[in-house]
Amino acid sequence: MAALSSRLQAVAALAEPGKTAADIGCDHGYVSIRLIQQGIFSKVIAMDVRSGPLETAGKNVALYRMEDAIELRLSDGLRMLGIGEADCMICAGMGGALICRILEDEPEKAQAMKQIILQPQSEISLVRRFLRQHEYAIVKEDMVKEDGKYYPMFRAVRQTMREKLPEDRQILYDEYGKLLLEGQHPVLCEWLLHEQAVTGEILSGLQDVDGAERDTDTGRRRKQRLSELREKQQRIKDALAFYA
Repeated sequence: MAALSSRLQAVAALAEPGKTAADIGCDHGYVSIRLIQQGIFSKVIAMDVRSGPLETAGKNVALYRMEDAIELRLSDGLRMLGIGEADCMICAGMGGALICRILEDEPEKAQAMKQIILQPQSEISLVRRFLRQHEYAIVKEDMVKEDGKYYPMFRAVRQTMREKLPEDRQILYDEYGKLLLEGQHPVLCEWLLHEQAVTGEILSGLQDVDGAERDTDTGRRRKQRLSELREKQQRIKDALAFYA
């Protein structure tokens, strides 16, 4: 069995069985190998924008004797994939803005997928919001802690009907994940408590702007920063209410 970190094991576990998966940014190829080993897909197209990681993936594919099941392609995102060639897209370990760009660059190819598995390394709320605004629904979420870092991930499918929510609740779901919150995911709770403590420490170290400083650039920046931190603190409090 290919050696996978707990993060990548969780990513692979999100996928529903299908015919062909496109592993975007495949890196060492271990996710692709695991998907074949577990019989989740009969074929994987492993793609990366860099030749170095693709060569490493090729060596690992050969080591596990999976050349017939895993095809390697040098590709920027979905560019070298045909429409309908894969029924699942997996994109793990990239920044949120890059994931959104990959989906936006090739919308027809992305929309032809029956499922999309995403694990953004940053800007999580940006990705959730992008999916919602482009008629995708997140149907499963998970979150793992690895080496002191927290990694949310999710599976999305096409869905044209959208639930209308109050703005504050939608912001909360975009930020922390509707299914994670409603399912009272323990790793999310741990992360929220961590963020609550960090935000509280920062706030306690910042002083409110006094009269003499209020109209200076420094004063305005500090006031803005205090406002942002207090809003974040309130969102964390609202999220933790799901665990009450």
